[in-house]
Amino acid sequence: MSEIGRVAKVSRQTLYELRARYSDSEGDLRLAVLQSVAWMQPTTVDEVAEHLGRDAADVARTLSGFVSEDLVDLGHRLTEDGEEVEFDLTPAGVSTLDNWVFIEDLEPGEIP
Repeated sequence: MSEIGRVAKVSRQTLYELRARYSDSEGDLRLAVLQSVAWMQPTTVDEVAEHLGRDAADVARTLSGFVSEDLVDLGHRLTEDGEEVEFDLTPAGVSTLDNWVFIEDLEPGEIP
């Protein structure tokens, strides 16, 4: 990804977001959602879904998993239409993002 980003003159984050947008991989979606929450925090399901061009139900399911794993915190935002749930990265979420390992980057036989 680093090499592709250098040649194409785009950031790795952009490449990972594109991967999440067009990939069927749960891992790609998880990374992109976690990156989006870190970048856009606080944010809502609809904002992340729109940013990634993904179905809000997929994003909501992923965020719900992150909440139960203590990677993302829930909050509330008051709007003209009422109250929305918003999400913030926890310290554990920051650590997970900082230490994210891709299977393709592992040496043969190395366990993540």
